[in-house]
Amino acid sequence: MNWLKYTWIAILGLALAAGALADETNVEAQSPERHGVKVVLDTDKQAISKDAMDKLTPDQVFELEKIKAAEPDIPGQAPFIVFIVFACPVAIVGTILFYRHRRNLVLHKTLAAMIDKGVPIPPELLQPEKRPKSDLQRAFVLIGVGLGLILFFLAMHNDVWGVGFIPLLMGIGYLLAWKLAKKNGNG
Repeated sequence: MNWLKYTWIAILGLALAAGALADETNVEAQSPERHGVKVVLDTDKQAISKDAMDKLTPDQVFELEKIKAAEPDIPGQAPFIVFIVFACPVAIVGTILFYRHRRNLVLHKTLAAMIDKGVPIPPELLQPEKRPKSDLQRAFVLIGVGLGLILFFLAMHNDVWGVGFIPLLMGIGYLLAWKLAKKNGNG
């Protein structure tokens, strides 16, 4: 139990450290005094004031824009975002496995207590009844995912909206399988 607590503390510590290291406030240009004006670019790409812009020559404005274009357009929190994207699925799987282990531990303690007291163990406790897989449920889930993908990519004006037809057609296939099984008396 303690190892899980220490693992979460370590993960949160690494996340905070990554966020702190990624927070760069000022980045100086490669040649800040080329035209006699020192330019400090901010990572937030804040605009230069109108008075300062009026004092610059067209060549200086061009050089400034060239320096801004050379700067990467990656936010300072990018490592933290990448960490979250990869850590969330791991955390979800870890949580599921932890609670499954905890449930089995409680079941084993209950079984041990029942054996110690001499109480007969019901067979349902050893072999829990599993839910039958429903083709209708799978059909609705896949149809919903397919329609969601199609609408999402159409709303984003993306040309890959056809990808949504894969789960959509799979869902229609499961719907037909459910209908045929029901017709034959198996469903």
